Amino acid sequence: AAAPPPLLAWGTPGAVGAGEGGVMSDVFARVGSFEYLSCRITSVGTMVEVNMEGVILDNTWLWHADHDDCRRRSDKAYSQHGLVVNAPRVTSYGLSVEHVVGGDMVQWNSEAGESYFYQCELPYREPAFGLSGYSGYAVAPAVRSHIARGIGIYIVGKLHVKSAYSGTPGATLQNLVAVVIGGDTDQFEHLACFRSAGGRESCVKPQYCEGLRCVSQHFAKTLAGPPVPVAAAFSQ
Repeated sequence: AAAPPPLLAWGTPGAVGAGEGGVMSDVFARVGSFEYLSCRITSVGTMVEVNMEGVILDNTWLWHADHDDCRRRSDKAYSQHGLVVNAPRVTSYGLSVEHVVGGDMVQWNSEAGESYFYQCELPYREPAFGLSGYSGYAVAPAVRSHIARGIGIYIVGKLHVKSAYSGTPGATLQNLVAVVIGGDTDQFEHLACFRSAGGRESCVKPQYCEGLRCVSQHFAKTLAGPPVPVAAAFSQ
């Protein structure tokens, strides 16, 4: 069956368009089960999808409910992605994505994307999320240029995941933080995994851990070779 359409799409789904872009501010999307809707169990593929070049997202919260007034029927709802970006030169400021169960929380598929301050709580009551290898922030391996600064991804409880971030060796990352509340920091097996378009993958540990928090302050962009040199910079 075809995936349901996104809750909100800028541009035509499946057809990336060039244009002058624009600004999308103060957007809140929600997936779950709530009494005012007769506790109906809902399903969505993507909450917000950007298919137009040059769009700016400002203050966006994309939430799969982890509590409701329907005795946690939201746990039976389905969501695949919070944000999917298919167009170049998209910039995000102040993005939050929480509890998506069926895929990477953010999926960035296009060039020259920039993200500044990202907050993500993983779906702590959905162990299949970790077993499936999903992450809190993903950039497609074929992407050659991406900037992400101030990326915070956290777990509440006992969920285990392969990595907080997964993406391309063409990314420049700064201040990448993983936090575990009520568990151990090694529930993130790696802080980040880099996969080249050819399929080679290299994963890295954080620079340091302090209390509940593990941090890497900077990953340099490397396009000249495989992702191993990026990993070597901060491996423990």
